Amino acid sequence: MNSAAGTETYREFLYPSVNTFMSIAIVFPTIWLTLYPWNRELGLLFGAIASLALLCLALLRAPSISVTDTNFRVGKVSIPRAEIGAIEVLKDEASRHARGPGLDPKAYVLFRGTTRNLVRVHLVSAVDPTPYWLVSSRKPEQLAAALGA
Repeated sequence: MNSAAGTETYREFLYPSVNTFMSIAIVFPTIWLTLYPWNRELGLLFGAIASLALLCLALLRAPSISVTDTNFRVGKVSIPRAEIGAIEVLKDEASRHARGPGLDPKAYVLFRGTTRNLVRVHLVSAVDPTPYWLVSSRKPEQLAAALGA
């Protein structure tokens, strides 16, 4: 895929968790049963509209990770690849520690509760005070390879 930012070498969507979809599924019967005593059809209509709206919102707001020749983008934030330093793949206990007691308050983070693997991307920017980005990924090795680790 060619764009103004360069040729894309990696893309990953961080879709909502199964729990999010289950929560959205509960909305329909809740609204229907709430409105049932007054108007059955109206309850069905409002329940369907609310469920579809929440489903669309959850999918449209799901962040993505992309790597191009020139940029690294996570969600709506991007950084030039020239400012990327060391890259680490964190799993299991290292991942847990990096999310909790080992987390730098100045770091940029994008976590997904259902994705335990993390990629830590250290920055070498003279202007940006952010020490590193810590990003959830289902394919951390592929992301690190795309970033040039």
